[in-house]
Amino acid sequence: MIRRVLIIFVFQVTILTNGYEKSLHPFYFGWVDIVKKDNLFNIRAKFYVNDLEACLRSKKPSIDLLNDDSLEISEILDEYFKANFNINPVIGSNLKLKFSGYYLSEDMCHLIYSTEIPDQVHTLTIRCTMLFDGIPSQVNIIRLTVNKNTQTFFLKGSEPLKQVNLF
Repeated sequence: MIRRVLIIFVFQVTILTNGYEKSLHPFYFGWVDIVKKDNLFNIRAKFYVNDLEACLRSKKPSIDLLNDDSLEISEILDEYFKANFNINPVIGSNLKLKFSGYYLSEDMCHLIYSTEIPDQVHTLTIRCTMLFDGIPSQVNIIRLTVNKNTQTFFLKGSEPLKQVNLF
């Protein structure tokens, strides 16, 4: 009898524990908001800290975004974002991203960038492969706002880029 109760208890704890772990983070997604203001794009990206740390461990195995705010962390974040996010005019040269910094809020890491937009740019290609290298099911939600018109689209491993018209 005691053995049967113990087996049932272990089975229930195992089911609850496994279900709890899976429900903590069943989906992998990040957000990138791009807002055009005059001749500037303001870019704010948000990713879960634990997902970002998992992908950055190849560069710095002991990375700890929550407890390390060193210049090295800023440089690693900037390098990783620029390697995985681009805004390019269909005609013309690549737009250069300027890193303004990052901050943490709860379990999210916020990256802040800006870039100047030449007047003649009407169509862009946006590429975002953030976290694809470590999380194959990652989906990045891109929200582009130009003149109060917002376009939202999803970039994933099989479709990491999107061509958009600004007008």
